[in-house]
Amino acid sequence: MSESKESSTHNRMRSSSNRSAPSSSRSTGSGDGAGGDSSARSAAAPPIPRNAKGGVAVNPAEVHQAFQFFDVDNKGYITLQDLKKRLGVFYQNLSLREYKFLMNNQQELSESDLLGLLANNELTNYDPVAEAFKIYDPNETGYIDVDVFREILSNLGFGDITDQDIQTLIDTADVDGDGRVSLNDFRRMTTIKQGNAAAASTSSTMTTTSHATAGSPSSKGRKA
Repeated sequence: MSESKESSTHNRMRSSSNRSAPSSSRSTGSGDGAGGDSSARSAAAPPIPRNAKGGVAVNPAEVHQAFQFFDVDNKGYITLQDLKKRLGVFYQNLSLREYKFLMNNQQELSESDLLGLLANNELTNYDPVAEAFKIYDPNETGYIDVDVFREILSNLGFGDITDQDIQTLIDTADVDGDGRVSLNDFRRMTTIKQGNAAAASTSSTMTTTSHATAGSPSSKGRKA
């Protein structure tokens, strides 16, 4: 696909549009936790690995994980319907045209096709983990919204998510022990790639996929 087409779509879809959802977290200007002196919250974001073109370096292992997430029937390829089924949980307002763009106007995509689409992206000012975090923090409080997190996990097929399930996930990710999951906590979830943190890591890769091929669906957001 042409660089001009990618840039045009990226600019068109770009906006600060995350919708409201219930949250009791405090607001913050930095987007990585509110108040306090915790080094985990105040530490600068680690440098984003870059490819030869200055874009986001794509980890083949993460692409493999994302591909498995999309290929729910283990067919060895993904279709537009596969994308709708999975991406629709995160981005409910994507149009058919945009899904076709994500598929590179192909009927099917193999894992190597997906990796090829992403490898040479030129997303120079893009943090995939921070972008993925916005899905779980629609009010930009600096912390994951527990109700949104629960809804997403349920819609992904994890069944009924109990309060104990949520607490276990929070305890696993909450490095600074404040009872909430900040952006830096979320980064650790996507780095360790253990257990339920796999969903967070995959969402980060999916966001990279969307940006690299069709702009920023996160600006479309989930329905309020």
